[in-house]
Amino acid sequence: MNETLTPQEKQQLRTIRIIFIAMAGFLALLFLSAIVYVTVEGPVEPSLNVYRTWLLITSVAVSLICGWIGRKRLIQTIQAAKASTESLSAKLTKYQSSLIVYLALTEVPMIFCIILLVVTGDTFYQIFAAALLGSLLVQYPREEKVLRQFL
Repeated sequence: MNETLTPQEKQQLRTIRIIFIAMAGFLALLFLSAIVYVTVEGPVEPSLNVYRTWLLITSVAVSLICGWIGRKRLIQTIQAAKASTESLSAKLTKYQSSLIVYLALTEVPMIFCIILLVVTGDTFYQIFAAALLGSLLVQYPREEKVLRQFL
């Protein structure tokens, strides 16, 4: 597949991967920083564990809603681009924009869990944030995967 790509399309695929790595790397660093902070300093406001059930429900609900909206938008963009007669470069540009929105929406619940981890010190948020990061890393936009969606 790689032999048929123009230099511009190769650059676009590289840019897509760099954006993904930058956004996921930021989350990983933020997550590790939060773990170190809570381990060294302890939780900021452990008394919020009184609302543990509501915080758990809210974090899971935010995760499901943001994931659903982001995935739906990404799939709609891919389907619309696949059905269009535009060049591969134009399709990759639309995919890149949609991927940024998708990543931003999937970052929201993880950042929420990191904040709750720092505030309450509850290990559920640490585990949930790790699971969200893992599910995000599985979505890495490999060249073959991205091209298969459009060709």
